[in-house]
Formats: sequence, structure tokens, C-alpha cells
Amino acid sequence: MKPLLVTLAALFLFVGQAFAQGHPAAQHSGAAHNWNIVFDQGRWIDLNRVTIKMPEQKDLFITVTFDCGLLEGGQTPFADAVLRLVATVDGKDAAPGRFEACGKTNELARFANTVPCTEVNGWAHWRDCGVVGVQEEQLRRSLRTHTATFIVKDVGVGVHEIVMKTYLWNGDPANPVRGVVGSVSLEAEIVRLIRTGR
Repeated sequence: MKPLLVTLAALFLFVGQAFAQGHPAAQHSGAAHNWNIVFDQGRWIDLNRVTIKMPEQKDLFITVTFDCGLLEGGQTPFADAVLRLVATVDGKDAAPGRFEACGKTNELARFANTVPCTEVNGWAHWRDCGVVGVQEEQLRRSLRTHTATFIVKDVGVGVHEIVMKTYLWNGDPANPVRGVVGSVSLEAEIVRLIRTGR
């Protein structure tokens, strides 16, 4: 009877530790959202966030996709803006670094009411900016889908947080510009990358 009790006690201890950790090990982790947001320049905006548990030291392969665009909210044509996209693992940029998307070097579409609606929090949903009906369909058609891949080598054992974020760079800060994001997705996969020796 005593060996059985010892075995059961060890089993309950193991199960308790597994539940306490709260993150089952998995080869994949992902999230997808339809954000439909407008945001202002000069700040990083978090778009997606997932956690993944590494059962052993391996590499992470991260794929991000998002629909993005740019709007000009002032009275004069704008000439230079771009959205920068990055994936971070535990707060550090994944390789190869920042990816640039939806860049424009000519006049942008104008939705004047998108400027004041983001002044409090730095971002707002399209509908909070009065973009509805025909305008919303026009805005959706102006977006472009981009996919980028990021890699982190030799990620240690344990739970890691992966964040997808974007930043609006404006070449002329005096002329207000707004970034636009529609649907976003983030997928992380545990892999073992082939080392070529180069």
C-alpha cells in the first residue's frame, strides 16, 4: 500500500506542477484579429500578442500579416510616410529587424476627421472617427496586405511572449498623417533551423 501511496503522491505533484505552469508546450501559437484602427505618428502600437512554451532550446519562426494604409488629415498634399513592423520576443526585436510596409511618396487619401479622433489615446477604431458606409468601403480598398517572416535562434526553455507591433514614420511631422490597420495575424512555430556554416 505504501508504494502505491508514494506513486500517487508523486503523480499528483507532477500534475499540480503542470497545471501551475499554465502554458502547455505546443509547436505553434497564433492569433488573428480584425482591428480596423487609425493611429497617429511617433509611437509603437501593439497589434497582436501570443505566448509560446519552449520544451527545449530551439529556434522560433514567426510569420506576421497585416492590412495597412496611410491617410493624410491636413489641408496640403503629403509626400513621405511609411509603417514599420516588428516582431519582438521577450521585448527584443526578432531578425532581420524592422520591416517597412505601405510606404507612400505621393499624395495620400484624405479623411480629415481621422486626425482629431486619435488625439486622446493615439489610436481609435474607424467607426469612432466617423468612417462608416461608403467611406469604410473606400478605406478597405485602399489597404494593402503585407506578410513578413522573422526568426529568433536558440530560444531557451520556458514561456516566451511574442508581440507584433507597428510604428508610423512621418517625413514631415508638421503635416498630420495617420496609419491604418485592418486585419492582422501572428503565428509562431518552434523549428530547428538548418545551419549552413556560412
